[in-house]
Amino acid sequence: AVDGSDQATADEVGAEITVLARHLPENFRVNDLLEAARDNSDRSAQLAKLYIDRCFRLSAGDAVAAIELEAQIQLLKD
Repeated sequence: AVDGSDQATADEVGAEITVLARHLPENFRVNDLLEAARDNSDRSAQLAKLYIDRCFRLSAGDAVAAIELEAQIQLLKD
């Protein structure tokens, strides 16, 4: 999550991630990850970590772990 100290760098990294996300399937939900990362609340930091973990699991083909992480994401979002 962005800590607020360097917004220009955060914006630049966000733009780079958006470009990379175009090469990933939609179910990776990189835009949701970016939304969480741009918010500097503790809850959003936890969400961003879960989204990153979920992306790694999906890329490794571990659908079961990705589903479990999705459940944790939904709990935090509710």
